[in-house]
Amino acid sequence: MIGRLIPDKNHVQLFRALKLLNDRKRPVNLLVVGDGILRKDLNNEVKRQGLSEQVRFTGTRLDIKRILHSIEGL
Repeated sequence: MIGRLIPDKNHVQLFRALKLLNDRKRPVNLLVVGDGILRKDLNNEVKRQGLSEQVRFTGTRLDIKRILHSIEGL
């Protein structure tokens, strides 16, 4: 996921979906590229849901093209 970490984007809903997949033994890894006012809260939510192994926050990056090319499945 690439973008600002703001309330309008409802990232928590995505984390809930990842949790459901994880609980069904279908773990998915998520790279969160970007920053915003919710970064600390979202990081805490990931920890609370036990998804720290599946979700990684990178903060703001300028090498988006390289990141997109390195993601498996694109």
